[in-house]
Amino acid sequence: MCVLQYLNPVDERPGIDEEFCRYQQSLIKGELKNIEEKIDKLQNNYPNLR
Repeated sequence: MCVLQYLNPVDERPGIDEEFCRYQQSLIKGELKNIEEKIDKLQNNYPNLR
């Protein structure tokens, strides 16, 4: 199960604050974007990594 999938159904987790879940989702999405950019840069510099 993906972390974002776990955080998505806020309604199913009444003990967790919705704002907290949205904040966590935002942090995770930002970090995923950073990782994807690093992977793209590495693949451009080292084509044999594909």
